[in-house]
Amino acid sequence: AVSVGKYSFIGEICEGISPETLRKLAGELRAESQTLLLALAVVSEGRAFVAIGIGDLLVSEKNLDASKLIRESVAPKIKGGGGGQKTLASASGQETEALESILISLKELL
Repeated sequence: AVSVGKYSFIGEICEGISPETLRKLAGELRAESQTLLLALAVVSEGRAFVAIGIGDLLVSEKNLDASKLIRESVAPKIKGGGGGQKTLASASGQETEALESILISLKELL
């Protein structure tokens, strides 16, 4: 995790794991820190998968919503769709080239 002020950020393009494992990992990491914003991505079978987790304190202090970020900031960039809850959401799409820029833009939210 990288410190950004009083918050933490994890942004990583993972390799060798399934989209389901990616979502599970995002949920476990999110639960460990109230001040964490994490964005994990993987390319599997030629498709991009992204999971976003947001700690509860970060949700209330910065008014962030993982589901809204997935729908408005991630899904359009990867030409796909997704959804979830306020603290944990995921998306999949066709555009794998956009993953690095997505991680950078999410970090800038802090």
